[in-house]
Amino acid sequence: MYALCHTEVNMKALLIVLLVAVSPALLGAAPAPNEVVLMARDVISARDIEEAIKVATNYGTRPGIVTLDARDGPFTYDHPDKSINIFYSGETLRSLNGATITNCDDGVFFDDFPLQDVAVEGITFRCVGGGVQIPWARYECRSVVIRGNTFDVEGVGIGITLGRHVTIFRNSVAGADAIRLHGTTGATVTRNDLRGRQGVLLDDSGGNRLTGNRIRAEWQGVLLVGSSGENEIEGNSIRGVQAAGVAFIGNGSGNKVHGNRVTCAPGAACLAVDAPPSAWETNRISGNRLAK
Repeated sequence: MYALCHTEVNMKALLIVLLVAVSPALLGAAPAPNEVVLMARDVISARDIEEAIKVATNYGTRPGIVTLDARDGPFTYDHPDKSINIFYSGETLRSLNGATITNCDDGVFFDDFPLQDVAVEGITFRCVGGGVQIPWARYECRSVVIRGNTFDVEGVGIGITLGRHVTIFRNSVAGADAIRLHGTTGATVTRNDLRGRQGVLLDDSGGNRLTGNRIRAEWQGVLLVGSSGENEIEGNSIRGVQAAGVAFIGNGSGNKVHGNRVTCAPGAACLAVDAPPSAWETNRISGNRLAK
């Protein structure tokens, strides 16, 4: 042992050694080198969040995290540029202390690049447009995670085109339609609360799993359009529909539609599953029932 306590200088040295040795969790963990933390006072438009993404990812050369810390209130856009554009792979946009973004157009808008490994987690969006939008695109977006968010929007809650291996988990979504998947494969949509004219639209999308969701839809709970095939739609609670819990339009085959519980809107004579005769022959449809 060193005799550090014999002089005032050595006492100071000992204090420094002890501080270095203390766990960062006890001192209050500082942001990681690839993390940028923003408070509401730091943000007047979506551009401020986009600049933070550039810093966190070092202009797309490394994975990065942008954390929105709501300790001093919601994030309200007061200047133009009211949608967060995603243009780098490997980025995570997340909440601390229940972050809310208000006065937004779209919440998060993916630019037309081949993006992958992007996550949006735990944020509340109150927007006049959509929630998360991956529009008609030339490139696939892979390994996108949308988890634990609240979307209270006037447009489509979550709209994804050419998605591959997308995770949509435990979100609360209220929009014109809650979720639309176009040309998307390998998505998992589980344990979400969904509200809209339609709960989930699958358009030419295959190999997706929709399980354990609570859907309150005005017209149809889940609609399969075009060649949507090999999807699993199982164990969902679908309420308030005028037409059907699950409906088929097109020639999709190999879908498993099982164990969904459907409640009609008051006064409506809806169906648990609405499908032409050919769809009953080429898909596995069983165990779906109307609740009284």
